[in-house]
Amino acid sequence: MDVRTLGIVLVIVALLGSVAGRLVRGRAVSKAQDQFMAGDFEGMIKTLDGAAAKTGLPPFNLHYMRLNGFEAMQDVEGEKAELNVLLRMRCTDVQRRLVLARAMNFYEMQKDREGAEHVLELMESFEDKDLLRDARQTFAIVFRNSFAYIAEMEHQLADAEPDEKARLNYFLSLQYENKGDEVRAKEHLDRVMSVFGTSSEGAAASDEEAPMPADEPADSSEDTTADADDVSSEK
Repeated sequence: MDVRTLGIVLVIVALLGSVAGRLVRGRAVSKAQDQFMAGDFEGMIKTLDGAAAKTGLPPFNLHYMRLNGFEAMQDVEGEKAELNVLLRMRCTDVQRRLVLARAMNFYEMQKDREGAEHVLELMESFEDKDLLRDARQTFAIVFRNSFAYIAEMEHQLADAEPDEKARLNYFLSLQYENKGDEVRAKEHLDRVMSVFGTSSEGAAASDEEAPMPADEPADSSEDTTADADDVSSEK
């Protein structure tokens, strides 16, 4: 075999190896997504821990999918560990905004004041005024028992989209509870719970056995998986 022919053969072998590698990595990513959709969160985490997924997914997407898996499993320590990785990672502004919002929501749900304060510091350096404003409101309501935003949020309810309306009702419920108005607190909480087909009493009973994941009260697997795919790392 002459040198030219040998060179062509080596190129073909290299190309075939590259294509085969992409196919293996693609199957691993697809398998992880299918496992998430099927509710096999532990299986998804194992798939993502494999070499094929680690080489087939950008780091941000890999850890964001792991975050969603741990959240769905209600594994607080796993979720916290993934957030710590994502918060230290270099990423795009869109990805950074997404992680900061998730982290603030997580620490709020865990009533972790120190963690929430750290996220606020990161938000201040990120310089997103809307994100920082909402986070400061959340911090004041949850950790300082504030009810200073009742009038503002009541006014915003009229024109709010369904998801935003649920968020506003949730924080209005917390503020009326801070204020000592249990009737109004229950009224706004019931508005949130009605979206998910339950009552505040039913939610309280179920929370004792299985607290909701730390994001929106009923985040769908379709949405959380899509988030990781749609914002691949741009370094």
